[in-house]
Amino acid sequence: MGQRYLIDSNAASDFLDGLLPPKGRNLLNKAEPFISIITQIEVFSYKELSVDNKRKLTVFVENATVFEVDELVALKTINLRLNYKIKLADAIIAATALHYHLTLITHNTSDFKKIKGLKLIDPYNI
Repeated sequence: MGQRYLIDSNAASDFLDGLLPPKGRNLLNKAEPFISIITQIEVFSYKELSVDNKRKLTVFVENATVFEVDELVALKTINLRLNYKIKLADAIIAATALHYHLTLITHNTSDFKKIKGLKLIDPYNI
């Protein structure tokens, strides 16, 4: 099995908006779409979401594996919050990536870089 990726909200939005550089776009084109339920919530919560972008996001989420917050992810999230200064949503995303052994694709690497064992890829810096 090849490397698997959890796609953060900013990477998903920028991919669908055509903003990623070619190498980042290529990575996401080839990646099986895995997202956290937090990413689903975040991308649909943008107040300025156009009808076209809502349609694109709906198709993206329908084709993605969406990981819920189960007991194990919740426990890992608690551990991350106790050991790192991290927002709840970011802690859930990081815990999901760690629990499922996924590399997190995000442009906000500074939010996650201190978390031991978490693999990160910035789609803008490949």
